[in-house]
Amino acid sequence: MQYNYSNMFIIKILIKSRKISWSFLKNKLNYLITKNKVFNSTSLVVYLAMWLSLFILLTFTRTGVIPLGPVSLNLITFLVILMGIHLGFKGSFFGGIFLGLCSFFGALTFGSFLFIYPLISILPRFILGFFVYFLCKIAQKIVIRYVDAKNQNRAFKVKLISYFFVGAFSALGNTIFVSIGLFTHKLIFGLEAIGSLKAWLSLIWIQALFEFVSIGFLCMIMSGFLYELSSKKSSFLPKNRKW
Repeated sequence: MQYNYSNMFIIKILIKSRKISWSFLKNKLNYLITKNKVFNSTSLVVYLAMWLSLFILLTFTRTGVIPLGPVSLNLITFLVILMGIHLGFKGSFFGGIFLGLCSFFGALTFGSFLFIYPLISILPRFILGFFVYFLCKIAQKIVIRYVDAKNQNRAFKVKLISYFFVGAFSALGNTIFVSIGLFTHKLIFGLEAIGSLKAWLSLIWIQALFEFVSIGFLCMIMSGFLYELSSKKSSFLPKNRKW
């Protein structure tokens, strides 16, 4: 919270001159604090609803995964990164849940047999939410430490590298967590359609490498927007998480 010291000086003068009382000031401050909490809670729910609608839209219109020959660009995973940058921990937490639920119900709707199992579709994405937040915190520290308003060229490069790091390793984390969930499900319940780990890696390594580069590059070219998106968090969340 930022204070206007000139206004505070005027308030002190009014209190000393007994133009206003401490009880009046206390009641006014309590009203503003209560109103601010309601505003923050309502705004957070609105933003979460907005992001959830985007997850649903991209999942059930089949526009969230863009086929590009032998590989595909997964924009739905990118939404988790956006939520983590936008809303901090709550964004990445709910982003992981939204991704998992949409993946699960999308699989039931369109018949993707692997992701009808919660251990493959929901749990890995839930873990991914925490991982994305961890990556965002690392990028936050890098940006705070190295971005200098006086050196615009250096600031630009730091932002590019930081957001490429967040995007690339978020995509890689998604691949790793889903693979772990898949083989955990196979170990516990059995899954004959999936062969050995070596066979699985031979199938997904090209897609994993493509997502690592493409999602990282997507975050990199949007670094300016992502930086501004992250700097707005303090305007509607209770705690100042500006970076």
